[in-house]
Amino acid sequence: MLLERKNIVGDAIKISRESKNPKITQEGLSTRLQLLGWSDCDRFTVSKIELGTRKVTDYELKLLSKALGVSSDTLLGELE
Repeated sequence: MLLERKNIVGDAIKISRESKNPKITQEGLSTRLQLLGWSDCDRFTVSKIELGTRKVTDYELKLLSKALGVSSDTLLGELE
């Protein structure tokens, strides 16, 4: 059974997170996001986003790009 994807940024978030040196865990990313103001973000939220089973708002996309140190265009698959 195929899951319906609810976002287009999940794969890029995972790649960006895992490409950092040292790698950022899902828990580590959720902690960064909480510090930026996304208070109810936890590891399970990050996992759902990366799997594409949870939608991402524009505000959340902005926080994700800031937490990962990449542009929102990068997460959207746009090359700079």
